[in-house]
Amino acid sequence: MFLRALVLAWLIIPFVLREINNNFEPFPAVLQPSGASKVSTESGLIRFSKKELFVVKNDDSVEKIDPDLFFEGIPNHFWSHIVENRFGLGEKRAKSFSIGIWEITAATQLEASKLEKNTTLSWINSRLSEMGLEDVEGLRFQKTSSVFDINKKERVEYDVVEQIDIEINE
Repeated sequence: MFLRALVLAWLIIPFVLREINNNFEPFPAVLQPSGASKVSTESGLIRFSKKELFVVKNDDSVEKIDPDLFFEGIPNHFWSHIVENRFGLGEKRAKSFSIGIWEITAATQLEASKLEKNTTLSWINSRLSEMGLEDVEGLRFQKTSSVFDINKKERVEYDVVEQIDIEINE
């Protein structure tokens, strides 16, 4: 009985502390599902963001595709980073910064060789063919932001925050 009371206190105390103020939650945290912080609903509005993948067909129609199917075999949390970096098909990118009189430049993305580009484009086209998608001109990645009004139970705002188009013709 004593052990049960001790475990109960061990689990209840962090919950009570976090209810008082988010800064009081002890580390390592024992409270889970809401992530790093609670979702504030005081204003009656909740903001969501979403990342989506589309195919752009030759007739300019757009169709949403499931990234889990397209990137089958690649862990789910990597797909958006791969697409945001244009599958490595983009131009060479570098960042520069100065430290006193020295300027340091670091490549953030190297330029792919012709063989690497062809191999990547072949992989992309084969994945699309396996999914039954033909006559595809490119891929489109979108980050969207939505605001949902809890009281009205409807979406009150929708914005495309970022859009990346990737041409996939070899």
